[in-house]
Amino acid sequence: MRFDHEFPDVEQALVAARDFDAIEGVLQRLTRMVPALLVDGIRGWKLFSPRLDSALSSIPRRLGLTDVSLEKGQGNICILATRFYTTGGHSQVAADIARLVGGERVTLIFTDIYRQLGYRMRIGSGASVADRFPHRAMVMLSAPTLTEKIVELYAVLAAIKPSRIFLMGNHMDPVAIAGAWPFRDVVDYVHHADFMPALGSSLRFSAHADLTYSCHLACREAGLSPVYAAMTAPRSSGSPTARPPRGERLTIATCGGLHKYRRTSRFRWSEYVVAALTATDGDFIHMGPIDETFTEEVSTALQAAGVDPERYRFVGVVADLQTALRDHGVDIYVSSYPEPGGRANLEAMMAGLPVIIPVEPEAGPLMVDRWPFAQATSVESPAELETLLRDPEGLLARVTDDGARAHVETERRRFEAYVAGSALESVGPNDRLPG
Repeated sequence: MRFDHEFPDVEQALVAARDFDAIEGVLQRLTRMVPALLVDGIRGWKLFSPRLDSALSSIPRRLGLTDVSLEKGQGNICILATRFYTTGGHSQVAADIARLVGGERVTLIFTDIYRQLGYRMRIGSGASVADRFPHRAMVMLSAPTLTEKIVELYAVLAAIKPSRIFLMGNHMDPVAIAGAWPFRDVVDYVHHADFMPALGSSLRFSAHADLTYSCHLACREAGLSPVYAAMTAPRSSGSPTARPPRGERLTIATCGGLHKYRRTSRFRWSEYVVAALTATDGDFIHMGPIDETFTEEVSTALQAAGVDPERYRFVGVVADLQTALRDHGVDIYVSSYPEPGGRANLEAMMAGLPVIIPVEPEAGPLMVDRWPFAQATSVESPAELETLLRDPEGLLARVTDDGARAHVETERRRFEAYVAGSALESVGPNDRLPG
């Protein structure tokens, strides 16, 4: 399959491992493989490692952990992850699941394979965690080795007897995959690592749910019978941003983690900024974490182009993107580049904004953020962005179309139906990733 990537040495070592030390050694290797997946030719091009997944799924049996048959339902929910963060779409999706299910039915379980968590962290801050991820209990695995963490996770799940497990581990978390495999009858593999290989992505859990459309097309091509769950976001109070009449200053915005703007690509993010502010006389607002190196790069590029750097304004991390877009009077949203922001793009469309997505075809088909919406427009160069923004009326008109707005609402509700356990109709049966 064109999206498969193999790791022969690790696969063979995992198949051959029989005693505790051998298994632990290979599991540790897996957790350190993330940098190897971020290279050209893998990132954006590959999603599955079937032989590695097959070997990993045999680990529970070698540890004496038998399959547990449970009936799938909505009464007793587990969200299983490596950990969550204060920012990022992955954690936001988990928060949406917990919010929609209701805290009284949710147990959060963190494998903490990188030793970053501890119950001590909750003392004095438990309320904020509960507000964002409603739950009745939180478990942080604390066994001293990865192999023992698998046994610990198995024991916790066997005691809880969940009726549904949303599996959302880090893409190289062998504990989450191996520990959940014996309970696969009630496991939903939530495929959020959508542009690089992720452990477990080729395994046959009870459901395989894709959050992004490009990932879904790849998983469908691979014959995994996936469902397109899409994403959602709580609707902020208040009306969408008012659209300015032609001739008034436009306000443009972007939002994302700093890493989304920094990878080496054909263009720099600063080139897109220059193009946008050259095409308009308005401002560009940047929401999200920054550092001095990034601000200096943008400022230097603007100065060199004869554009006032003060027109690119950094406002920091925002608590609610839709509200921030409205409060800053944003008219057009530009997605992060070269790594797009799927969840942020959806929130911008929910806020009533046209969204421009700079894409990098050479980065691979999985890196293109595809949306079946009139509100979303792709560009492949700063020059294309500049041309588009010199006459923005067409973009602004699209967001007033009732059909386009209804389509975005359908997408949002699709995720809610998925979390509720409802059957979902397939979408785009003839769509296929290029290449």
